[in-house]
Amino acid sequence: MFVINRKSLSLLFFFVMAFVVLLLCFTFQSIINASVGAEKTCEGSFPIEDSWKGGLRGKLSLPISKATTSWTLTLTTNTPLTHTNFWAGSMKLEDEGSKLTVRSYDWAGIHSAGDTFETGYVLGYTPMYSAKNVFKNILLKVTYSDGSRSSCRIKITFQPEPKPDPEPEPNPDPEPSPDPKPGPDPKPLPESCKKYKEALRLSLLFYEAQRSGKLPANQRVKWRKDSALTDEVTGGYFDAGDYVKFGFPMAAMTTMAAWGAVDFSEGYKAAGQWQYLKEMIKWSTDYFIKAHVSDNEFIGQIGLGDLDHAYWGRPEDMRMRRPASRITKSNPGSDLAAETAAALAAASIIFKDGNVPYSRKCLKHAKALYSFAETYKGKYSDSIPDAAKFYRSYSGYEDELAWGAVWLYRATGDKAYLNKAKKIAKTLDDAREISWDNKSEAVKIILAVLTKDTAYQNKSRNFCKAILECSDCKTKDGNIKFNSILSYS
Repeated sequence: MFVINRKSLSLLFFFVMAFVVLLLCFTFQSIINASVGAEKTCEGSFPIEDSWKGGLRGKLSLPISKATTSWTLTLTTNTPLTHTNFWAGSMKLEDEGSKLTVRSYDWAGIHSAGDTFETGYVLGYTPMYSAKNVFKNILLKVTYSDGSRSSCRIKITFQPEPKPDPEPEPNPDPEPSPDPKPGPDPKPLPESCKKYKEALRLSLLFYEAQRSGKLPANQRVKWRKDSALTDEVTGGYFDAGDYVKFGFPMAAMTTMAAWGAVDFSEGYKAAGQWQYLKEMIKWSTDYFIKAHVSDNEFIGQIGLGDLDHAYWGRPEDMRMRRPASRITKSNPGSDLAAETAAALAAASIIFKDGNVPYSRKCLKHAKALYSFAETYKGKYSDSIPDAAKFYRSYSGYEDELAWGAVWLYRATGDKAYLNKAKKIAKTLDDAREISWDNKSEAVKIILAVLTKDTAYQNKSRNFCKAILECSDCKTKDGNIKFNSILSYS
């Protein structure tokens, strides 16, 4: 007779329980893996179509197998993201920039079976990694019309830029060239000059298409009509392809255009674009003057980004809520106020010739706005939270204080402004671009010209040399390309 003693029974029980626990753990882990789609890969694609040092862009593409109501995209990265822009969803950046969650807007989440959903994106990151190594993981979660859900991981691909088609032979310039100076061997106008002339014409025409408000009789873009006439401040320019009026990048764009007008007026005149340039700048400055409702109050934004991006109609037809956001003593915005002061001061130089009363008006508002910026310090994107989603002031406000002072010195000749600019310039870090956000290098370039100081001249040369020698900053034809995240236009 076989007898199992107590010790043997205990050992047998132990082994059976161990086996059961292991089996349960294995089963539980299988359920978890199946529920989160750990091994499942989406049919969609997340190609990186273009990249540069510190930035990349592409287009998310998803084939829709059955009707959907919403989706959420979660991106984790090896390096913190500094700029984020997904066209079709609201964004939340967490974990010190290494996790980005994108939740579809209502219009972007609803799709029928058989559709293919696509949305563009542009991301900026601290340039510690190459673009190929930025992402750790991209997880997509989809909610379907029947209430069910699924999740999967999206494969990241890297697509090199396609080779451009050969450029066609340029058409003859329809506009007559300026009469050449008499000489024994007159040379025809170089083709490169004709291309720049056309580029100037088209660039200024673009801004006419972006106009908001009551349009003038001489408007050249005839398909545009009056729009946003109920805004608290009418006029100004719509931003990019949407209809928010973001004051900070609009002011930066205006100052840059005015800089060209002040220092390179002969080129615009030779191209036949001088009057159009002045009208383009005045469309901005008229708006800024109206937005400067009191010495220490400036309306810095009209409209809301997310609400605006969900609208896919003409600006002439929009009826959405468009609140006015402002900076004040208690909610300051030194960067916005000083940048607008720079734009108005630069414009005052342009209008001294031919429109003295308007020049004085621009300068009066420029001085008041700069005093506001100096007295009540703070970042505008802290005071206008909606602007922080799209045009956050990453560089702070010191560069704008120096920038505003430089232009006020050029407009007035008052050395107090020059001394302020030089004092602040000593504290500015070197930057790798001149952008709507960062004007540090622009300040140094103008100071190099004004003061002849070798320190500024050397810094400016080094900056220009770095841009010209940057292989990531050029097209295959050798032209300099500008970071689309950092530029306004």
